[in-house]
Amino acid sequence: MAKVPGKGTLLQRGVGTGPTVYTTIVQRMSIDGPDRKVGTQKTSDLDSTAEEYRPTLPDSGELGLSIWYDPQAATHKILLGLINTPTVEKWKIIYADTGLSAATFDAILTGFKPGG
Repeated sequence: MAKVPGKGTLLQRGVGTGPTVYTTIVQRMSIDGPDRKVGTQKTSDLDSTAEEYRPTLPDSGELGLSIWYDPQAATHKILLGLINTPTVEKWKIIYADTGLSAATFDAILTGFKPGG
């Protein structure tokens, strides 16, 4: 199994109604997640000999990002704007493997805590 280094991993925000153009969020310190999961629903009945379950809808989870905050950085201004005016946005993670594997997803920015 390949081991993918964290250094060099990118988080990008997409814009555009035609082909999506992605811009890298600068000064990333760490990216955590997404923490995908699937819940379960109990389906046991009086004929069951043990607890029975079925999967529920997948939850794409949350993604955490730590940055060295720069109030003058264009992409940090965008993050602040997405908290002030929440919308569903296109995002992409590009992993630092040799093939530059990527995952794209739609998400809502739900928190922004400047730090550094």
